[in-house]
Amino acid sequence: SFSRLAGPGGAIVEVEGESSSRRAGGRHFRLTRHRYKVLEESVDDMCSGEYGPSYEVADWTVDLGALSAEQVETLTENLGIPVSLNARFYLVTDNGKARHGWDYYYFERHGGGRPPPPGFRRVAEHGPLALGHAEYVDGPALCVYRG
Repeated sequence: SFSRLAGPGGAIVEVEGESSSRRAGGRHFRLTRHRYKVLEESVDDMCSGEYGPSYEVADWTVDLGALSAEQVETLTENLGIPVSLNARFYLVTDNGKARHGWDYYYFERHGGGRPPPPGFRRVAEHGPLALGHAEYVDGPALCVYRG
């Protein structure tokens, strides 16, 4: 069971035990509690391993792309994702794929409108987020409920 609270911008925040989740655009998102090194972990099992079989790694195009830039901004604030430059990475898929060639997809919250940091392989931007890819990524995964 979840406790419902009003978050910034009127967003509904659902809290379950020590881990919290956020709703945006009718979708239920949460970050994994653990950081994953994608060369050592199966991307498919990150979310389901922590939260059960109804959770999958969120998709940049399908899940985040369905949200407005304002919804993405509110979601990142509610999940506690800080603005960073080549420092904090969050694993996602893009169009159902975890990889771009040998690289894995991730996003970082650059704050929108900023140039990417050196070495950032930018694929797309949406609101404050930039989608990139790298051979080695270490960070939590963004999960979405598919139940």
